Amino acid sequence: MRRPSIPLFALSVSLLACAASPRAPRSADTAVLVFDTSSSGVALFADERAPVRDAVAGFLAAQPHRGWHPVPRAAFDAALARAVTEHRLAPDAPACERVPDENVLARRMYPGALLAFTHLSCEARCSMSVEVLRWVNGERYERVAFWRADVPSAEPARWRDAVASLAAPPPDGEGGGGLGMLVGSSDDAPVPRVQVLSVDRNGPWRTEPGVASFAPAEPLLERCHERVASGADDSVYLSVDTTGAVARCEARIENADADRGRAACLCDAVRGVTFGAGEGDRRLHVRVMNTPASGVQAGALCVRARIDSIEGDALARAAGVGSVQDAVARCAVESGMFGPTRFTVTLDVSATGRATGATVEGAGLSDTMRACVAGVFHHDARTTCTSASTGARLTVLMAVIAQREACEHFR
Repeated sequence: MRRPSIPLFALSVSLLACAASPRAPRSADTAVLVFDTSSSGVALFADERAPVRDAVAGFLAAQPHRGWHPVPRAAFDAALARAVTEHRLAPDAPACERVPDENVLARRMYPGALLAFTHLSCEARCSMSVEVLRWVNGERYERVAFWRADVPSAEPARWRDAVASLAAPPPDGEGGGGLGMLVGSSDDAPVPRVQVLSVDRNGPWRTEPGVASFAPAEPLLERCHERVASGADDSVYLSVDTTGAVARCEARIENADADRGRAACLCDAVRGVTFGAGEGDRRLHVRVMNTPASGVQAGALCVRARIDSIEGDALARAAGVGSVQDAVARCAVESGMFGPTRFTVTLDVSATGRATGATVEGAGLSDTMRACVAGVFHHDARTTCTSASTGARLTVLMAVIAQREACEHFR
């Protein structure tokens, strides 16, 4: 999971919420959730990140006068895994139609807990940062504490050792990492369905690999495409042996709704890439984006539906509704209303997130369009459980637009 630095994380916090308000951060029994580390320019596998995470938990527990009690990693991970596999937010809770991302799950399952994020970076130089946040009034994140440390190199063992050197930075001294070697696309060229965005390297390289090194894998990466409502950057970590072959691969998938076979698919796709002979521990951190696919072709026009906003129960709106967009676009094609058209859907959902009713309002909508969209939401919309053990009502603002292009030609 990526570290939510406050300026960037603010883009998505409107979708993140918890049913209960957090307790004061100085309480003698304040729980702290220590998330898996995120990274830029650093390639660490899960078994190498775990000791770093445990060391950070120990560091937080030892902070004087804080009274922080990190939730044991095994217990935290087991709770998240149960929610993902069983769709239950608690062992005795009912199964939800969908599950939200890890942040929402954590806030729901551990109300009042602080959230700790560790970020590892080797851009201009190697460094570690640890940020502790709390959720304020169900609206925004507030920083409680921040530390950073310089790290001599990207070797796996160095990161755990660096925890002992964490210190509060001077004002404006947090630093920041870049995005590596970004790849662009021309306005006229189709964007690959699965696109390698950047490649970061650790270790001694005779010939430094980059985005172009993965061109031979493009046909196989294409098979890993997920037709989702929004794109997400996934991370693929590679270890390369002395012959230049991939010795180990591990993928972290950011989109909670992605197919569980996507991680294995990404690794299978890049295993055949070779990088030239060399020595030492050579690692790659490859950022891969799943390009969103949407729209219904109507002759020369691609008709797309999009969700502009969702209001209502904070937990229920966090997952699931976006899956209806293509079906709504088909309603527009069948009713001849290609857009631009804006309308509002009032969606009632049960406590577990199943749609129980929908009404559609908008100037100029035909009866056919209203009935079709209402039917799509009523039969196909799913959310996660509501904040309480009762149903909820969501207000979804949607738009339908048509562009003269092929739906598969992404820009």
